[in-house]
Amino acid sequence: MTDLKLLLPLILITCSTVLLRAQKTQVKSDLHELNGFLGEWSGDLLIVKEGDTLQKVPMSLTIAADKARNRIVWNTIYNANDKPVTKPYFIEPGQTPGNFLMNENNSIKIPHFLNGNVFSGFYKVMGRYFYTENRLLNDSEMLFTITVIPEKPDLISGDAVQQGGKIPSVESHEISIIQTARLTKAKK
Repeated sequence: MTDLKLLLPLILITCSTVLLRAQKTQVKSDLHELNGFLGEWSGDLLIVKEGDTLQKVPMSLTIAADKARNRIVWNTIYNANDKPVTKPYFIEPGQTPGNFLMNENNSIKIPHFLNGNVFSGFYKVMGRYFYTENRLLNDSEMLFTITVIPEKPDLISGDAVQQGGKIPSVESHEISIIQTARLTKAKK
């Protein structure tokens, strides 16, 4: 009986630890975290290269919850030369809070992260890095930014020993193109 009294607390602690670990691994991101982004947004996209505005394109962004499929429909529409180009995406819950997948519905999935009022992603395609950021400025304004960076560094510096310490090698990349739009949410 004494052995059972000693074993019982140990069994309870072990079971509690196993349950807590199981709960932790099952926590996913919650699409409700993105509620502030829902709505219809519009504005002008400025495409800037080396300080010069190359193009000004009217754009809109429609973000809506698809509760039946547990995802968010995220449609970006560019109206260049009066020819609308729609980029349909789906936002799906990720494996951890604040982590989401932007599904392009063509076998491409890009991790995105929500940090406060900033929803962002980073990826590389065809020799260029892309950093995308959607920043809620308030309830009715969003800053939409795509930064394009070439894969090949423009400058490599560091990689030296100085004052007895090793300085790491640093690769610097020129930002080749910035696309920015200040979007306004449509009033209902």
